[in-house]
Amino acid sequence: MRAIAALLLLSAVSWSVAARQSESGSSPSLLLSAKLLRRLQRDRERETVRWQNFDRRVRTVLDSPERGFDLALYYVASHDESRAREAVAWAVAHPCETRQITLIEDWLGDAFPENSKRQVHASNCSSAASAANSSPTQVARNTLFRAIVSGQVDEAAFDPANKRVVAELKGPRALDPSTLYAAIEYIMVYRAYKRVDLRESDASFFSAFPKSLLLGLKPADVEQPAAMIHISALALVTLDPNLESSQFLQGWALEDRQMLRDGPGVAYEYLWADPYLPGIAYQNMDPWLYDMNGHLLARTDWQPDSCWISLSAGQTTVQNCGRAPLTQEMKFGSLTLRPLSSGCSVVAPRSPKETLIFRMPAGIPLNYERQGDKTTRQVPDSAGLWSVPVDTSGKVCLASSGKR
Repeated sequence: MRAIAALLLLSAVSWSVAARQSESGSSPSLLLSAKLLRRLQRDRERETVRWQNFDRRVRTVLDSPERGFDLALYYVASHDESRAREAVAWAVAHPCETRQITLIEDWLGDAFPENSKRQVHASNCSSAASAANSSPTQVARNTLFRAIVSGQVDEAAFDPANKRVVAELKGPRALDPSTLYAAIEYIMVYRAYKRVDLRESDASFFSAFPKSLLLGLKPADVEQPAAMIHISALALVTLDPNLESSQFLQGWALEDRQMLRDGPGVAYEYLWADPYLPGIAYQNMDPWLYDMNGHLLARTDWQPDSCWISLSAGQTTVQNCGRAPLTQEMKFGSLTLRPLSSGCSVVAPRSPKETLIFRMPAGIPLNYERQGDKTTRQVPDSAGLWSVPVDTSGKVCLASSGKR
């Protein structure tokens, strides 16, 4: 909680400076903080590998579907006026590309002529057409970008979108690449504009979200993630680099074997990959995460053939865990996962390590013995999971079994 609050204060100060610069036409206000802008320009001056890959793509791939984004990013890093003119021409030719056009307008500033803006805005592109191939979170992100750049933000109108974006990150669509990346951009820009961090609605969940993203990857995907998942991880680190879970994610996302060296992702690689941020070897992370909403992610190690599980209400996914997984006690780092489908189980006094009971019928409470001969009743979560309290010592029984 303190880490998010401190970062929110820092971002508010950064936004205050950036906002004053934006009013003078000298600095963009979408995604690019003054600190990030300096890093991009420093990478160009040093001709880092990521800059070289991006530069090569801009020079050689003229028909990229994100050509407008590429050109605008190139301009803010280099101030190459020829790229600004190309970006304006691209915007005029693609008036339905809402996100890219708003970034071009914002990042080019005075280099985007007013007559060209009027030409773009006067097009007959409908909002339905621009949203046809977009997820709800992408639509919300694009709408927010357009409102900020146009200076016509109806704050009340964004309340439902704020809740939807947060809910999607906490739901089953969290690992959908388009939803994940759009949500990160939305939270980042809304925080800068309103000085409100939407993650504060569930600070505990979002403090662990970078770790959840990493543990949510299936074993093969850790070695070769989808490009947008890799990009989302880099952006998520930028959103909150001070979190310990972000530093684990940074250690994974900056591995050389994952660097995007060609394709549309190289622009995002250049934008978000910050080699100057500290990272922690993710292999040292305790490889499990359980939240009280009833979701468990765990893996035995970080090898491609490791046992990996995802348990939540109504859904269980298992890979590489043998012929009869989840039928006997299993260990994942400091976690002991113990099945209890019927009857009782004996739990010894615990060390600081965690124990979860699982495979319990939904809605059936447990009776468990505590140190001092006290018996207590508890109801498992919606996934049939129960985190054993540290003072448990003795039998844990289904209340319906009639045993103690």
